[in-house]
Amino acid sequence: MENSSRWSRQVLSLIKRLSTILRESEIFSELISDDFQTFFYNQTLDHFNYRPESYYTFQQRYVMNFKYWGGANASAPIFAYLGAEAALDFDLTGVGFPVDNALQFKALLVYIEHRYYGQSIPFGSREEALKNASTRGYFNSAQAIADYAEVLEYIKKKLLAENSPVIVIGGSYGGMLASWFRLKYPHVALGALASSAPILYFDDITPQNGYYSIVTKDFREASESCYSTIRESWSEIDRVASEPNGLSILSKKFRTCAELNKSNELKDYLETMYAVAAQYNHPPRYPVTVVCGGIDGAPEGSDILSRIFAGVVAYRGNSSCYNTSVNPTETSEGWRWQTCSEMVMPIGRGDNDTMFPPSPFNLTTFIQACTSLYDVPPRPHWITTYYGGHDIKLILHRFASNIIFSNGLRDPYSSAGVLKNISHTVLAIHTVNGSHCLDILPAKSTDPEWLIMQRKTEVEIIESWIAQYHADLDATRKRTLYSLQWLPFLIPTLILSCCVSAAQFNVPRLGPLSRGILRNPEPAAVSESFYKDLKTFFYAQTLDHFNYRPESYKTFRQRYVMNFKHWGGAKAGAPIFAYLGAEAPLDGDLVNIGFVNDNAARFNALLIYIEHRYYGKSIPFGSTKVALKNASTLGYFNSAQAIADYAAVLMHVKKRLHAQNSPVIVIGGSYGGMLASWFRLKYPHIALGALASSAPILYFDEIAPEIGYYSIVTKDFREASESCYRTIRRSWSEIDRIASKPNGLSILSKRFKTCAHLESSFELKDYLDSIYAEAAQYNEPPTYPVTVVCKGINGASKRTDTLGRIFHGLVAIAGKRSCYDTKEFNYPTETYLGWRWQKCSEMVLPIGHATNDTMFQPEPFNLNRFIKECNSLYSVSPRPHWVTTYYGGRDIKLILHRFASNIIFSNGLRDPYSSGGVLENISDTLVAVYTRHGSHCLDILPSQKSDPQWLVMQRKMEVEIIKGWMDKYYTDLANRR
Repeated sequence: MENSSRWSRQVLSLIKRLSTILRESEIFSELISDDFQTFFYNQTLDHFNYRPESYYTFQQRYVMNFKYWGGANASAPIFAYLGAEAALDFDLTGVGFPVDNALQFKALLVYIEHRYYGQSIPFGSREEALKNASTRGYFNSAQAIADYAEVLEYIKKKLLAENSPVIVIGGSYGGMLASWFRLKYPHVALGALASSAPILYFDDITPQNGYYSIVTKDFREASESCYSTIRESWSEIDRVASEPNGLSILSKKFRTCAELNKSNELKDYLETMYAVAAQYNHPPRYPVTVVCGGIDGAPEGSDILSRIFAGVVAYRGNSSCYNTSVNPTETSEGWRWQTCSEMVMPIGRGDNDTMFPPSPFNLTTFIQACTSLYDVPPRPHWITTYYGGHDIKLILHRFASNIIFSNGLRDPYSSAGVLKNISHTVLAIHTVNGSHCLDILPAKSTDPEWLIMQRKTEVEIIESWIAQYHADLDATRKRTLYSLQWLPFLIPTLILSCCVSAAQFNVPRLGPLSRGILRNPEPAAVSESFYKDLKTFFYAQTLDHFNYRPESYKTFRQRYVMNFKHWGGAKAGAPIFAYLGAEAPLDGDLVNIGFVNDNAARFNALLIYIEHRYYGKSIPFGSTKVALKNASTLGYFNSAQAIADYAAVLMHVKKRLHAQNSPVIVIGGSYGGMLASWFRLKYPHIALGALASSAPILYFDEIAPEIGYYSIVTKDFREASESCYRTIRRSWSEIDRIASKPNGLSILSKRFKTCAHLESSFELKDYLDSIYAEAAQYNEPPTYPVTVVCKGINGASKRTDTLGRIFHGLVAIAGKRSCYDTKEFNYPTETYLGWRWQKCSEMVLPIGHATNDTMFQPEPFNLNRFIKECNSLYSVSPRPHWVTTYYGGRDIKLILHRFASNIIFSNGLRDPYSSGGVLENISDTLVAVYTRHGSHCLDILPSQKSDPQWLVMQRKMEVEIIKGWMDKYYTDLANRR
């Protein structure tokens, strides 16, 4: 237990050193202005899962100051201070930047308290919240910044301030949160001021001794003799302690309030004092100078330890005794958990490289100590997996924007800060004499000129962000993205934008391949060698990436398949094409997703196919039966967990193959296309780019009109044949008319040769609806299923009535059968059951046909009914707004054209889901490639000799764009070296 207790003291000694403010008094709370108003938001406990417990809520405190706000009508900005590892109270007056600049910006001020601190405590009480790892497990940074996103979205909606830009501000750990928030939620925050944010102190990016090297440098620059005295003092403390009654001698010499039990108690106390003095070496006092003044000013002839004690008195003041013990506080208890779960910063020091005794960071010992404390181990690599950090300039200079990393070089944590500009909008502002978070503390009349200039520079940068945003907003108001998105339906031939109720569950399924009555086009002949080239692997995947509950650490075997045939190897930095599996087993995709295999030789690419959790052979909890048992096991089945899986697998593969410099292109179709685009947005440090085929990312939260899907189905049929369209349109009322007769359902059952007697007219209409939708969605050459249906309808004899014609269309597309199974689209297959859960949790696509504008009967999407039906199935409710909260979607061009890069949104305009796709270029590197005659995911299916020229050209364009991304990457990589 010696290692464990030693580690505990080290962690506790670091608590203050990762805080914005040195909280040594309670004076701040007494100075809070009446302009600050306190509110509470009913916050979700677990944003990333859908277990029943995930829906628990707690009251999260946030404070607002409206005094200077210019109002929603003026789109005046919002400054949001992100609380960190302490109660919010001190920050309201201790953090000055928001208040000092509110008048100039006419800004609304919002301060949000971090979960598990202050008054924002889940589970009703601090005692219950910190009881064990099961309750603490939701206490982490990913959940915290999701909290901030929800609160800010709520405030903007409540104040009708959707167009008010948000600047997030944070210091130290809060500065990390601010920078990560901008990276993960660019649709919520326009920019971030990240003060003294040591985002590079993870996963050995920064040398262990970085922190203590700067502490040493600060003291040595203040006084060489002071530095030498401190350096010599450690061995002297040990020498005295080893003598008889040595600890008593030390206790008296340093006037400790309690008798020392070990020399480490005194050394830890002194170490903490020096570190805090250096970290918060603020003007005008400059604590390092104060300490050294005491040491150097000791009476002549004083021994080493007397000089050290004189430094203590100078810094702490003359006291009757000095308390060397560490008293647990809310912050120390909370931060100890955070460092023991995810915030694993390997701070240590080796032999003779600082003024401190050697104390290297040992990860194995650290993990053992944390596990003994909390019964769950840390995840030391999760921060860099989720947020990135390695090769930060290479990764972000063509991706992110609008982040200020501010540092003072006297701050020991600046050793892990961003000290060089990453791009012209991701900037490093630092001062030689600055200390920890000094730039965001309240301005004072005694501030030195260099500090005044640092703050002025930060203000000017933020002003430029907001001015650019308002210019973009004005331009956006002059045209609406969706009005433009419908224009292409009028444009002929090839369009390459880049350069040249039960009823409520009738949401057409996604997927690159038809799994209904339509036969998929035969892929080009696949040789036996193709299958021999495929190698199957399984990765021990974490069940829950976003929490630290004991159950979160469970694992399951996730399947991925690799093809090395054409790979140019790690030494050449040859690329990796990663196909992201979606709502089906991986097996069919290995052959039917042709884009990756068709282009592997050209790019010398390694191919990876990763199966989506809960499908195929990638089943948690040991079996499909258990995994799908109820919401408690289904709750981990969602897109955020899935793309975190892909991140973990890809990082594992790259590390295993020593392929860190091999760029990854993620590829997906339909729901998988959404995953690909979201993966590039959330994990730009892993994927260089994404090809998102037929990805309806705008079909959430009423961004796309709910009739969009069925409007295109109608358009496809009407373009194929006006008479066919009219026959279908009038067939619905005819079905209802016959069904209303005595034995009407029997008549319809016979006329349509149903395999089972119809139980309602809806059953038949739903079946036909699905057939027409699938025909349109997969209206691929050379067969063109819509044409097949219409030829059947129109080819019936003249005497054939409406329903007879409809039946002829059914026979034409489905083939002659002894009977037709009206339930074939709704059988509980693996995909059906999985996708039903996904729709009932987060993938809430409000598709309906609400008016007479389509060839279908009016049937609007009713969200309340949908929620009720999902509740009855799973005993948990959908979260219809979570996709847009986590991934964005609204005002997509306004948000992303100055932020993201390297995504191809490909669509075919005959695909009904293109109504929810991106059909207009967002920027030079976020491009829309679409064809008028294309259908769902057609561009990523295997190429065939019969492919029309427009399809050949679409694929060629996509290949050229990807090649352009890689050329720039390799240039950047060479320049980095």
